[in-house]
Amino acid sequence: MAVAQFPKLEEYLTKKIGYKPEEIGIITGATNKNQRISIQNDFNEGKIKVVIGSEAIQEDEPPGKYYRCIYDHVAI
Repeated sequence: MAVAQFPKLEEYLTKKIGYKPEEIGIITGATNKNQRISIQNDFNEGKIKVVIGSEAIQEDEPPGKYYRCIYDHVAI
C-alpha cells in the first residue's frame, strides 16, 4: 500500500470501523525518531490501537513491538 493511501485507510478506520483519530498512529519515512518512539510507547500503553506503517516501520528499535497489523490488502 502506498503511503499516499494512508489517509484513506485512516479515514476508513475512523468512519467505518469506529476508531478515534487519536487511536491511530502512522509511521512513514517522514516520521522522525521522537515521533516514532512516542507512537510506539502510546501503542504499547494501549493509547494507540492501530499503527499504519510503511517499510520505515522496520527501522524502529526494538523490532517486533507492533503486534496488531493491517496488511496491504484492505478494501477502501
